[in-house]
Amino acid sequence: MARIDIRLNESDKDEWETFVRESPAINSMSGLVRQSVFAYIADDDNPDEFEMVVESMESLKNAIYELERVQSKTRTDLVTESELVEIVDSIVSSYAFAQVHDLEFSSGAELFQEGSDEF
Repeated sequence: MARIDIRLNESDKDEWETFVRESPAINSMSGLVRQSVFAYIADDDNPDEFEMVVESMESLKNAIYELERVQSKTRTDLVTESELVEIVDSIVSSYAFAQVHDLEFSSGAELFQEGSDEF
């Protein structure tokens, strides 16, 4: 494998290193340089093709963001086992209260709400 040296000032090097650390698609400075050179050549050879790649990458980035957003929202909707036990216990208690006091309800939600208010 051939090797080349690149000279750059310290601030540019720091900026490149930060980019590599924060980019999941690039795992080294060499990878950043290779990908950048190939992108530059592709842009020079076929500007339309390069633009399509950039647009595709942007679409993928948006799709990943949307998936992460949905996944995050889904996680917040989950009920833990202890919360579920508390909910069931409360409903059972409300139902028992209604049976003891001979109350009638048209829905489970009404039963839960009424029984909780009575305690």
